[in-house]
Amino acid sequence: MSVSEYLSAGKKALVQWAPQLEARLGRYSERFLKDASPSSPDSSQRAIERMVDHPPSLDEILQSHHEFFIPSLLLGVGEDGAPFQMDLRNPASGALLICGDEKAETSFLLRGIIASAVLINPAEEFAISILTKRLDEFLDFSSYAHCQEIIPSNEELASELILELADIAEHRRNGEPIGATLMLIIDDLVECVSYLSETAYHRLYWLIRHGPRYCIWTIATLPVERYNEIEARYLTAFRTRLFGHIQYRNVIAQLSGETNLFCNQLKPGQFFLPFNGEWLRFWACDANRLNSE
Repeated sequence: MSVSEYLSAGKKALVQWAPQLEARLGRYSERFLKDASPSSPDSSQRAIERMVDHPPSLDEILQSHHEFFIPSLLLGVGEDGAPFQMDLRNPASGALLICGDEKAETSFLLRGIIASAVLINPAEEFAISILTKRLDEFLDFSSYAHCQEIIPSNEELASELILELADIAEHRRNGEPIGATLMLIIDDLVECVSYLSETAYHRLYWLIRHGPRYCIWTIATLPVERYNEIEARYLTAFRTRLFGHIQYRNVIAQLSGETNLFCNQLKPGQFFLPFNGEWLRFWACDANRLNSE
């Protein structure tokens, strides 16, 4: 089974696995992503053909691939038909920030990520909490045992949840056994932080930076129309960033540090991730037809 590499802290994040990438092992490399091999020789080709104009179905991807890490989740599917699997046993990727404008459909990617997590991981080993101002887009996940809470991001309960997760991380740091992998999903980081208590605001920053070491992950979306309302230190706390459609080149450059990243050419549901000085394009998985267990 082929394994590709994650470039650790100080390098750009997430790698798409492929056999030819194994030769790229370097002194900064760590094991991160695993190849989920297709169950039949032509299944990847059929997936590629269907991805020309629209995102692939999550059900289709899970049925045609196997051998997923636990705990892990799927970010999406590369242009070669291979899924991008994020190994949550390795904290090196850090927290994940999804950047894009309205055309990017960042919540579409977020739904695919959540759906993959609940389908891949046993509920006793993985739990998700969601903060969002758009409850109707995520309420269908409440039927899964993995989903602990879905909380409006403008309520006091949001601050309480963040403080609770930060406390769990502190206990784990101080030697308590690390139990289930915990994930905090924030749909619209700008909206969320604007309602947090001062203590929760600072604890969230700490959780973003240090939580993955203790199996507590944060994945957030950032509406780029309001990115300048977020403190710069918050943005740098996210080690991994994915970029969807962003119309304005100056905004892309500000967030990515790149002057030649053409996010304005992406289709809805398409995103870029960084690898070794290059940017790989992938499709988010379509989880809108997800059936409850």
